[in-house]
Amino acid sequence: ALSFEIVIKVITFIGNYAKQNGFPFPASITYSSLHIQYLEAIGKDHQFKVGLTIFYKIWKKFLSHIKKLTPHSDLCLKCKDIRFNANYWSIKEKDIKVLEWHKHIE
Repeated sequence: ALSFEIVIKVITFIGNYAKQNGFPFPASITYSSLHIQYLEAIGKDHQFKVGLTIFYKIWKKFLSHIKKLTPHSDLCLKCKDIRFNANYWSIKEKDIKVLEWHKHIE
């Protein structure tokens, strides 16, 4: 069984991370990478150590409003348009869109 102190420690860590870095978290932040940062933050204080599954369950149960973006949602509107509509364009339109996209990402 988890102690109340462990649950509070995990909640506090995730909450503070969100306050410092904003949320939703970018797609580059994974549950695993944040868990590793948590373990580094607690250091040698092993009484607060939890595995990834428990870390994730605490997050989902108590901080479900703090979400992370998926790779597809981490795009601006122009990039989403190009990514998801390319199959519907003619070859000529694709050539134009590729040039627009290159200018956009520079």
